[in-house]
Amino acid sequence: HRAVAEIDALYDVYLDVIDKWGTDDLLFLGDFNADCNYVRERDWPSVRLRSSEVFKWLIPDSADTTVGNSDCAYDRIVACGAHLRRSLKPQSAAVHN
Repeated sequence: HRAVAEIDALYDVYLDVIDKWGTDDLLFLGDFNADCNYVRERDWPSVRLRSSEVFKWLIPDSADTTVGNSDCAYDRIVACGAHLRRSLKPQSAAVHN
């Protein structure tokens, strides 16, 4: 499962950003392939970006972010950092077709 390892590696990016720039206010966004055949429910506990309380996933697993016939939440937005998370408007992230 390459997608699982790639999403988990974003946690290391988070730590590197803190070390290099001294901030933890970050947004990770893009096509994570974070659903269906790429990442299954049983995979999530091993993904630090998901299992840590530090991160807020703004696009839920139930979302369909594809334009095809599948119903998968591949595209995601993940926020972290106290300042950034306080600035978020609840339920404002949505899928737009």
